[in-house]
Parts: sequence; C-alpha cells; structure tokens
Amino acid sequence: MLFGLANALSLFQHFINNTLRLYLDVFCTIYINNILVYSNNLTKYKKYINFILKALYKANLQLNINKCEFYKTEVLYFRLIISINSI
Repeated sequence: MLFGLANALSLFQHFINNTLRLYLDVFCTIYINNILVYSNNLTKYKKYINFILKALYKANLQLNINKCEFYKTEVLYFRLIISINSI
C-alpha cells in the first residue's frame, strides 16, 4: 500500500497563496512553485523581492537559489514570453 499526500499540489498552492496573500496580484503571481515578481521600477522591484523573501522565511520555506532568476526583462511563463512591452 502506498502512503503519500493526496492532493499535495493543491494543498501546497493553498499554502503558498496564504503565505503571500498580501502581495498576490499586486506585484506577484504564483503558480505552484513559480513566483513571478513584477515592477516597472527597479527600486520597487528590490523592495518587493525583500517582502517576498521575508514572507517565505516566516513560513519556513526555502528557495533553491540555482533555480531563481532576478532582474529579468523577459521571462518564459506558461509557454508565454512575457516582456516589458508585450506578451
């Protein structure tokens, strides 16, 4: 018999949404383990990253720094290329 979490992805999505609820759709978008932080100002962006990191730290979550990308002007998200000017 297998033992594991049923609905683990939806449980984690709910957890991460609650953790970052204040920032969700204000300056970040979350899907499972992808957190997209956006801003049109570098100073604000740095502040937003700090808010996210503090919230994740308080929730005892860790980031794999090798998988993180910062200061990007173009990202691939859900097979869409999102840039400053277009999607």
